[in-house]
Amino acid sequence: MRDRRRLFIIITSVGVGSLISLYIVKQRLGNLKRDDYIQLGFNFFFAIAVVVGIALLLQHMNKNNPNGPGK
Repeated sequence: MRDRRRLFIIITSVGVGSLISLYIVKQRLGNLKRDDYIQLGFNFFFAIAVVVGIALLLQHMNKNNPNGPGK
């Protein structure tokens, strides 16, 4: 899988998860304040950073050992 496609899939999945989170928070709290939107936005970008970081780490590990561990 190409890197651009992998990054698109990661951002799309985190984005959909963040939209679901926004929906759930709006259902529980009703109207959201500006600070609530800022917090949800921060959570979105933090989640993308963590997931992309893990994906890059796993991709680097796969390039170093393409046959898997112990093979």
